[in-house]
Amino acid sequence: MAKQPTPKPKTSKNPPAFDLGTLSENTPLIVQFKAALERAAGQSIPYVTISKVSRKTGESCRTIDLGLENGQKVSLLIRSSGDVVRVYLNDKDLPLKGDLSPEYQETFKEGIAEIAGRVRDNQSTFNAQQAKQKATVPQPKDAQGRRPPQNTTQRRKQLAEQEALVDQDIQKVSDSITHLKQQIEQLGESVA
Repeated sequence: MAKQPTPKPKTSKNPPAFDLGTLSENTPLIVQFKAALERAAGQSIPYVTISKVSRKTGESCRTIDLGLENGQKVSLLIRSSGDVVRVYLNDKDLPLKGDLSPEYQETFKEGIAEIAGRVRDNQSTFNAQQAKQKATVPQPKDAQGRRPPQNTTQRRKQLAEQEALVDQDIQKVSDSITHLKQQIEQLGESVA
């Protein structure tokens, strides 16, 4: 029998340079976006969150949220090919004039500069919106972990119960005071 040649594994000439499934904070594409946006906006990016893969217009995409130090958020919608399809600033669509693909450095720099300019321009509006938002104060709770009643009749009933408990405590303390005074008098008579 003649030896049959072992088949060589098929290799593609262009291996995929970008894998949407393994996208992480340390992926060169994300590192490049983060560094360029930090330089252009003049702010650090303390966190990067990457959402799950989803289907948008029939193609797999992932959203990358870049949180700026002033509280604003830039979101990039990236296709499986590594192209940025959409850009959002604070969850509002941000149409760009140029291409935001790192392969074309000139248009990439222009796109990043445009995003950074919009971030700076939007800062005063963003701060005003943050100041308008009311902080919600949590409702106080009693010892059993229940919220206190809101209407006046329930509140009166609760206060009456609390008053009765306080009166009982006062009575106990006054009884113990009179008992202690009696003990002191007895000790004073026995010593004398």
